[in-house]
Amino acid sequence: MQASQPSVQVESLQEQLNVVSKQRDGSVLQLSASQEEVKQYAVSLGNLQMALQHFQQEEQAMYSAELEKQKHLRAEWKKREEHLERKVLSLQEHLDEANTALDSASRRTEQIEELRKQNEV
Repeated sequence: MQASQPSVQVESLQEQLNVVSKQRDGSVLQLSASQEEVKQYAVSLGNLQMALQHFQQEEQAMYSAELEKQKHLRAEWKKREEHLERKVLSLQEHLDEANTALDSASRRTEQIEELRKQNEV
């Protein structure tokens, strides 16, 4: 019985070794799969970072273009405003001249009427 007992112990140890070996192999496979998943996540993260950077650059370019467009429009409207201000000043001068001429003509008309009345008397 003693000879078979070491044999049983060897078998038991062999089974334990087989179980531990299978667990180790499973753990190695899990580790390998996890490492591959981490690599994929790293690649995905890199792609997302590049996409974000590209999006930010496009957004900045659109913002800059819109800003330039607004500056151009503002300058255009400023020129129009200045042109209209000059035109208003010119029209005001003409109006003042016309009013002066009208006042002069009105005074002369009054003088003529006065002279006519004097001549009739």
